[in-house]
Amino acid sequence: MKPNGKYGNKQLQNHYVRKTIKMSMLKKVLKKNIIISTLLDVYHLLLPSQRFSALKVTVLIFIGSLVDVIGLASILPVMFMALDTTVIHTNVWINMVYTFLGFQSENSFIFCSVLALLFFYIVKNIISVLIIYFQSRFCYNIATNLSFRQFISYYSKDFLFFKNTNSNEIYRDIDMIPSGYAVSVMLPLLMLVSEGIVLAVIIITLSWIKAELFLLLILLLVPAFIVPYQLLKEKVHHLNESNTDLIPTHNKNILQTIFGFVDIKLTGREDNFINKYIKTKSKINTIQARLYTLDAIPVKLIELITILGIVIIFTYTVFWGNTKGELITLLSLFSAAAFRLMPSMSRILNSLMKIKGWKHSTPILRNIHNNEFNPFIIESLSEKMKFSNKILFENISFTFPDGNQFALKNITIEVKKGEAIGFVGKSGSGKSTLMNILLRFLKEQTGRISVDDKLLTDDNTRQWRNILGYVKQDIFIIDGTLLENIAYGVELEKIDFAKVEKALTMANLEEWVSNLPDGIQTNIGEFGSKISGGQKQRIGIARALYNEAEVLILDEATSQLDTQTEVEITESIENLSKNLITIFIIAHRLSTLKNCHRIYEMEKGEIICSHTFQEISNKF
Repeated sequence: MKPNGKYGNKQLQNHYVRKTIKMSMLKKVLKKNIIISTLLDVYHLLLPSQRFSALKVTVLIFIGSLVDVIGLASILPVMFMALDTTVIHTNVWINMVYTFLGFQSENSFIFCSVLALLFFYIVKNIISVLIIYFQSRFCYNIATNLSFRQFISYYSKDFLFFKNTNSNEIYRDIDMIPSGYAVSVMLPLLMLVSEGIVLAVIIITLSWIKAELFLLLILLLVPAFIVPYQLLKEKVHHLNESNTDLIPTHNKNILQTIFGFVDIKLTGREDNFINKYIKTKSKINTIQARLYTLDAIPVKLIELITILGIVIIFTYTVFWGNTKGELITLLSLFSAAAFRLMPSMSRILNSLMKIKGWKHSTPILRNIHNNEFNPFIIESLSEKMKFSNKILFENISFTFPDGNQFALKNITIEVKKGEAIGFVGKSGSGKSTLMNILLRFLKEQTGRISVDDKLLTDDNTRQWRNILGYVKQDIFIIDGTLLENIAYGVELEKIDFAKVEKALTMANLEEWVSNLPDGIQTNIGEFGSKISGGQKQRIGIARALYNEAEVLILDEATSQLDTQTEVEITESIENLSKNLITIFIIAHRLSTLKNCHRIYEMEKGEIICSHTFQEISNKF
């Protein structure tokens, strides 16, 4: 009799509930299993082509493991012949080789067998080294790729991310984490696979040769794996996680003492900064010492277990064995197995510890997939947006994510090509925020910006930036020559020297450059340490002019210039404006705004008034 519909539906519901619970439990079990969960993590991190490469490396590792097992097996007959020459005639396989090769002397056969064994081990070790090379090259190529993808993933983030995130954390995530993941997760995982195969094959082979020895190995090996791993895994994980957390602070302490040298010396605070550095460095080194000690524990434990195995074999043979020959046979088998099993077990345990210790880094790398990631395609730098008429800001409003009031509110202005526009106002009035929106580092939340009636969007941001020049108060100077800083980011062989000379002239740098020992090839130091603040800003202006900017944004760019240089730059601004370069100037020094067509006064994110230079001079 069929159940009614209601009863049948209830049964079906219960079935699905039970199935869901089972699946949930299975997922929890898989997540808790360090090997399976790590394999899944690595699978998701690898690209399809890399997964195929991983499969090829795994096959190579299997071949290497097989050769290792053959190497171990080849020792046994030579050992047995050395102990008892009658084996040559009593063992079917050995006797077959002896007869086939036509040997007449047992000693000659043993000697040739030893030479053959030596030759085999030379070849075996060459193969092993090659496999290790391919395996390590694969892992480090993955590290490079992960670092590259992490770099691009971070560079696809917005301006606010870099503004709000500590640079030392970014450096750690881009450089240290991918390399550490390759060395401490991927290499150990491959090691785990290869050594696991070796271990399994040796144990199975020994179980076939001698069941008692197989049972002994199981009784010894299982506790040798479980006990140290269970005791040490959380400690290793915690120590590695703490070490990773300390790295950004450690790097920050170093950089602060280097770049704050003048202020630290003047204030006499060396002890404070040195103590902060030593305190963090001491913590890191203490962690490293503990990790080093924990790494040594499995090795020592395995040595102890090996000795224990020999004692058990000796005791078993003395009290329950039949002959001395049986003792020698068992000890020979166990010694041969231990010769390969000891390092194998040690590597497996260390691999498990390293994987557990670096498990915390997986979520950092997983962000590559969690974030929207576009393939790194370098857009054409030659394509520029056409600009011949005007730039229009229409009702631009913006609020920072953590802000509770408008940073910009209903900004509407029109700027014609070739005009110079100034902005004044107190700090925090919205001047730089408006320029960051124009630069497309921030996106307006309401309103729009158009260039010749063409809206600025994500799709044309690159073309728009190709006609922009931006000079801010703190110019970024690379550790290189003056030439490299002006033609910033251009390969040396592609630098247009005519454009460099033109930029130097327009930025009034010619006389200064002529007095430099190596001219434009002079190294100006890390972050411009060998030049003045005013010279840095003029280099920034020359950099913008080298790129033939049609729109130039000067954000307090003349604040560190002396009066004479400021006059020269102001004249340059006038000439640039005559050449139909549109200029936006943020300044606190009114003299910089002398040649502006209009000057907007801002307060609390709003434009409260538009002035001429004369009007603003009278007001302030």
